[in-house]
Amino acid sequence: MGDPPPLVLVEPSIAARRTHLARLRALNAPGDFEVEAVKRRLRKLRERSVSESGWLVGDFTRAARSRGIKVLVARDERAAALHIRQSARGHPHLLINRSATVRELARFLVKDGFEIIDTYDAEDRGGEAVSDPWRSWELGEPEPGTIWESFDVSPPAAFSGRPLPSPPGRWAAVVGLSAACAKDGRLFFVQHTHNISKLLYSAKKLFVVAGIEKLVPKAEDALFQARSAALFGLAAVLEDGLESQGAGCRVQGAKTGAAEAAEVLFSPRTPDEIHVILLDAGRRSVLRSKNKRILECIGCKGCRRGCMMGRLGPDSPRDAALLGLSTSPAETEKRGLYECTMCESCVKACPLEIPSNEYNLSLRRKLADKGGLPEVFHKQSDGILGRGNPFGEQPAGRCQFYPESRRGKGAPVLLYLGCVASFQRQKVVESAFRLLEAAGTEFSVLGEKEVCCGYPLHVAGSRKFAEAARRNLEAIRSTGAGTVVTTCAGCNKTLGKIYPEHFDLDFEVLHMVEHLSRAVNEGKLRFPGTRRPAPGTRLKAVYHDPCDLGRSMGVYEPPRGLLSAIPGLEPLEFRFNRQSSRCCGAGGGAKGYDNSLSEEHALRRMREAVDTGADVVTSACPACLANLQIVLPRVKKETGRALRFMDITEIAARALEPR
Repeated sequence: MGDPPPLVLVEPSIAARRTHLARLRALNAPGDFEVEAVKRRLRKLRERSVSESGWLVGDFTRAARSRGIKVLVARDERAAALHIRQSARGHPHLLINRSATVRELARFLVKDGFEIIDTYDAEDRGGEAVSDPWRSWELGEPEPGTIWESFDVSPPAAFSGRPLPSPPGRWAAVVGLSAACAKDGRLFFVQHTHNISKLLYSAKKLFVVAGIEKLVPKAEDALFQARSAALFGLAAVLEDGLESQGAGCRVQGAKTGAAEAAEVLFSPRTPDEIHVILLDAGRRSVLRSKNKRILECIGCKGCRRGCMMGRLGPDSPRDAALLGLSTSPAETEKRGLYECTMCESCVKACPLEIPSNEYNLSLRRKLADKGGLPEVFHKQSDGILGRGNPFGEQPAGRCQFYPESRRGKGAPVLLYLGCVASFQRQKVVESAFRLLEAAGTEFSVLGEKEVCCGYPLHVAGSRKFAEAARRNLEAIRSTGAGTVVTTCAGCNKTLGKIYPEHFDLDFEVLHMVEHLSRAVNEGKLRFPGTRRPAPGTRLKAVYHDPCDLGRSMGVYEPPRGLLSAIPGLEPLEFRFNRQSSRCCGAGGGAKGYDNSLSEEHALRRMREAVDTGADVVTSACPACLANLQIVLPRVKKETGRALRFMDITEIAARALEPR
């Protein structure tokens, strides 16, 4: 068969591309496809590639040069840009695609005097993306077998796409890479529509830029990695399109048949010159650190699923984290470090479960240690350590909405109300008292002796978190309670997950919804509304999963069980719920750092709430509701709908009243 081509495009099947969107969404759960098996194999491959990266760089360099490909291992982006400038003389125009690595290079190339056209932007100017937004991601579904078989190497076909709307001249191209085979020097790309094909067709010189971690030992490994990038990145692409077009969108202009297939599939034309630039850019130091798992990333961009940082901020979670780990935390702050809400959606979406949020948290600690903590977090720290709350309120203010006096110790259960409920959503306080009384729970409260759990300090990266946590633990232990019940999702995560990483706990931590759900199941809590509601009178409530209670703590069913037990209430679901729930935007310190961005999170979530047809938006986190409620005027102006907001404890307490 002769020598295999140096460039390999991997893409979805031709016959099934551009089909009905609802069928495309079924890709997440094909019946005969072992997603977990792919993840296991991928983890082993990526662990090996990262651990053997030094050997793989040498092997690839020799193999690629034997093919006539020029290879450079660049110290950083500036060195890579210098190589492109020297090698692309006479080619003043550069085509680029939107890989994170290429995007980092673009700023240097612009300074060097190149005219740059992003091929996606070029399509927009050419009218293709405007007339049919799905044309820029002509993705298919598996047929006839599994999803895996639909991602394969493209057979030869002629270029017949629309020419790039660009000025005349000699063009070079800069592209990212999905995988490269160290054994034979072949380069593998995930072919999303004809974006890369246009680039290859137009450019005489091709510069392929990739981090040193993209190398794998064998050709079958490279194909596997590229297929995986296509597989796990597909869901994120589809979600983006869903949001811009609506869930009922149908992709128009589907083509079938071998003759028509050539119009959307292109052969990887080989340019006159191919240069491969392997970027170090601090990666070798990361490889020697405890953070080396971040280099196992395959670039599928699945971590962007649900991540507002990638859409409204400058980078995806992994991109921002890698930038800081390989350069400096100070540089990372400029590129999205504190916009991260620590919602953990990136971890849950990543096929390798790379903890990008934890890397961001580590960078925040480093920045704080060097005196770079943003001013807003200094103010919160002063409030927490001075008056026991991040708002700087007087401690006595915690008790002003207690419906009755309670003892401070001796009861088996401690009700830990938290700062937001105590100072900003006091109806939660009254409701929590009523519900625990109705359930026959013997409980105590700390009153003005209650202090902040320290979560704002933890997510800011402040070392003062330990001081706040120790003080809080002393207060909790002084009550002798064996169970602590929280009303706040952030408090629940801090006490139940973060504290055990630093201290030995001698008490159980439950969220209020968990405690009440147990009481309902054991028959200790009953709601008296027994008459059948008249048609159309049932209250429609949609439940918002807080990130800190859902993805962090795995508490999904107790709040739903509690709502289902309330007569006259119809529980609804957001389209993105449970593990896929969208963040409200208030978490991780993001609201204090950039309130406008936080409100953009909230606005997007509230638009989804309107789509559910709910009367009430409810949650098990006062902070979530406080942030979501801020954008209510904007939502009402857009949609004419005036939604109500009630904490789940408020709804349950109201249901205690006889009908």
